[in-house]
Amino acid sequence: MFLAWHRPRKRRGIGRRPRRRPFARALLLLALLAAAFSAAYAATDWLRAPRPLAGDQQALVRAAAAEFRLEPEFVFAVIAAESKGDPTARSSADARGLMQLLPRTAEYVAGKCRLPYDGADDLYDPAVNIRLGCAYLAMLERQFGPDKRLILAAYNWGPGNVSKQQRENPRRSSIEMIRDRAPEETRAYVDRVMAAYQRGSAAAAGEGGAPAAAGGSADG
Repeated sequence: MFLAWHRPRKRRGIGRRPRRRPFARALLLLALLAAAFSAAYAATDWLRAPRPLAGDQQALVRAAAAEFRLEPEFVFAVIAAESKGDPTARSSADARGLMQLLPRTAEYVAGKCRLPYDGADDLYDPAVNIRLGCAYLAMLERQFGPDKRLILAAYNWGPGNVSKQQRENPRRSSIEMIRDRAPEETRAYVDRVMAAYQRGSAAAAGEGGAPAAAGGSADG
């Protein structure tokens, strides 16, 4: 007697390859591409050309620079690196306005220098922001001397960090200390501002005026 051979049925869901999900993979790929583009844009944001400062803003810079005995070309260079000349700029760290002051830094400077300041939103007012920013630069100059590289490192990285590195590396020059000890962001920031400052100084010397294009992260 012959018994018919029956091929066993496969249970559903067992032994089958999972279905490919091209739509989900496409979404994942798009998300990865978007993240990569965002990171690349953030990394190269400083390459964007600063917008020209309005005439009244240039006048505010010159007035505040004179008040706090700063070179206006230096202030223009800081603004260019910090905010690209956008008075509404706000960083992920909450630095605001043309000179990208943190609210706590602005409050500290305002208290020390007896300057008007009514809160974080005041930093979007160029008149308030520029005056506080210049006062802060003058405070850093008194603390670190006329070495603009140290002033800029302190403006970007914080004066506490710069003071600590000076104590730990008393024989290093400012160039060596910033090159070897400061974060990459601060090193790049110092180089950008110094380059803009030198260009602005040369233009001012050749044309008898400050640069019109300008455009800040400060931490106390």
